[in-house]
Amino acid sequence: MTEAQVEAISAALNADTPAIVSVFAGRIADTGRDPVPIMQRCKSLLSDKPAAKLLWASPREVLNVFQADAAGCDIITVTDDLLMKL
Repeated sequence: MTEAQVEAISAALNADTPAIVSVFAGRIADTGRDPVPIMQRCKSLLSDKPAAKLLWASPREVLNVFQADAAGCDIITVTDDLLMKL
């Protein structure tokens, strides 16, 4: 999802509706952009939806786990290889 899509989803969600909002932060990084500020803005867009969780998808390296945490992400997907490196 893009920031605009996260904003639209947030507007459509009831505050009590459980949801996982998945943003492919690894693919954002593949374009040469830092995904952390983008993910922080996405987390902010969901701030009034306590049942919604932000997912950092498609991590490429161990650093992404720490970046996801710093950005306030609730969930990060990790491959077995990445988990072993941790």
